Amino acid sequence: MVDDDSFAMPEQFNQNMSLPEVFEKYGYSTLGLFGFPMPFMASKTWFMKHRVWADEPAETLSEYYRSWRKSKDKTFAYLHLGDLHAPVEPPQRFIEARDVDTDLPHLPVIKKYTRSYNASNECKYYRKNKLRLYQAALDYVSESLRKLSKDENTLFVLIGDHGEAFWEHYQIDHEFTDSRPNYGVGHGGTPFDKVARVPVGTNNKKLQPSGGYASLIDLPATLIEYIFNENIDTSGMSWRHNLPEDRAVLCEGVRYGPERKAVYKNGKKLIHSKHDNISLAACVTDDGENFDPNIDVTKLSHSLPDSWEQNSEGSTSQMVQDQLEALGYK
Repeated sequence: MVDDDSFAMPEQFNQNMSLPEVFEKYGYSTLGLFGFPMPFMASKTWFMKHRVWADEPAETLSEYYRSWRKSKDKTFAYLHLGDLHAPVEPPQRFIEARDVDTDLPHLPVIKKYTRSYNASNECKYYRKNKLRLYQAALDYVSESLRKLSKDENTLFVLIGDHGEAFWEHYQIDHEFTDSRPNYGVGHGGTPFDKVARVPVGTNNKKLQPSGGYASLIDLPATLIEYIFNENIDTSGMSWRHNLPEDRAVLCEGVRYGPERKAVYKNGKKLIHSKHDNISLAACVTDDGENFDPNIDVTKLSHSLPDSWEQNSEGSTSQMVQDQLEALGYK
């Protein structure tokens, strides 16, 4: 008999070891906590113990982790929070501290101005308060995780799996096919900089990347080399060494309609949709990207994949459908 929140894992078909598996090889106990179902369903690894909630705040996951690790010597844990994922509903005191106008309709979800944003004063006011709401949620998450980052003998790494657009390029986004449709706001569509570039925070300065562009795919190689002094076969690079200045990093939006790929290299960026036959080049700044039709896209386009995946359809179990509907998905 096994506990409800543990399971036996069959032999893996992928020869490359995942990050939790590497830690297990070195005698670590591993834990995966997911504040909502979607990231768990997208996970391609496994943990000795895991738990998934329908929609649970950061504080619950943080306290669960701290309780779990008390009796253990060596631990590796992955916590995927949902507090900045719609619906965004931080505790009231954080909302009041950011002076959010909660009378505005549908502020916690992505529903209003998905097709009609036009930079009017009304739209700008809505955008300002939506940003305030997300900042309030970030304040709550930061407070909930502060204890974890200060735990003795704990390496703490904070990342985002994606960013969020707030109508920075709503006009340009109308050029792309979107199955929702949904233009200029949220994530899953066009990989504008606000969606593609995510923060990385750590309590160890030795793990901060330097040199060229870093990528989330670098994390396994970085952590394993730093902790175990071992090199593994991954597609990423270790941040223990300077990254090549001319490195090209990729991202894509594939969730809603045709895929849109993006490449960053040498301070420039290219977004390309094969389906829509659109290529947009930009100079990357600290606060986003500035699109410029005069940028030569030839060199950037050579860094995009040679092959493009064909669209395919799959089936979803009734249990998963019920979970998604409970979260507002259709």
